[in-house]
Amino acid sequence: TRHPRRCGLFVTDVMFLIHRLEREVPASSRPLKQMKALKRKCQEELHAMMKCQEDALLTSLQPCRPVATGSGSFLEAETALGAAAGLMKATCAALSSLPRPLLQEVTLHLLGSFCHALLAKLLHETEEPTESSAATRLQEFPVAMGARMVGVGNRLLETALARGANNDFREVLAGLKGSPSSKAEADSGGAPAATPHVPATLSADEISSAVTLLTSGQCMVRQSLQAAGLDILPEKVPSYRKLSLSTDLLGSDFIRFRERRKALQKVMSKEEVIRLMSLSFYDEALTPEDAWRMLNA
Repeated sequence: TRHPRRCGLFVTDVMFLIHRLEREVPASSRPLKQMKALKRKCQEELHAMMKCQEDALLTSLQPCRPVATGSGSFLEAETALGAAAGLMKATCAALSSLPRPLLQEVTLHLLGSFCHALLAKLLHETEEPTESSAATRLQEFPVAMGARMVGVGNRLLETALARGANNDFREVLAGLKGSPSSKAEADSGGAPAATPHVPATLSADEISSAVTLLTSGQCMVRQSLQAAGLDILPEKVPSYRKLSLSTDLLGSDFIRFRERRKALQKVMSKEEVIRLMSLSFYDEALTPEDAWRMLNA
């Protein structure tokens, strides 16, 4: 089944059945071949459901472009982001019947795909996630998930979830730091012409829109964790720290980039940092390439 809730219930029931067989039936009398087939079936169903949900998530997120310009572009991006968030939260909530370790794994995988896709639209101008790249990320997923099914035990079968209803998920306020005051200012001045690989600096309005969208993306990740009943830090989500750092530094000057040097070197590649600087720097004496060399001096 491709429906998250039905798939979650199916996997949980089968794992519970296998658990009872392993505990109550002597080893010499267990239907080992059938048990192995059931484990494989669970793995295949969960993988197919996750691929279906991830494809739907990436499709709904496609119109969301944080650095897009033009009339109505922000509204279109905001609508697409809201649609993707609704799908993501619904899927996480529907999978809450899974045993907690497995629930955490599939939830982090789905949210990581969301963060990766959103970041790609900001930091990789021509390298947005495709169906092939999504399939590549999913190739490693069944291996780890299958290992948990082989090791079925009491702790894995605990389905009571700590809902964390009292957690206070605070909204992150978007701010502008060292950005131009208007589109006209960004287009003026004697700055060197950008190379084909270096994007033009964003205006204040464009930075404000992009920061708002990226901040909303972070909030949606935290809300999805809450919907799944997982009381874990969002920093455990793949690419979340990179998303948070990009949101914080977008529109900043070199001084703020230098202050976050260690974090940048830890979570972002050279190309991503230069791209972020290119979008952010306004009236800086340094080019993004020179700034990168100074950060690593």
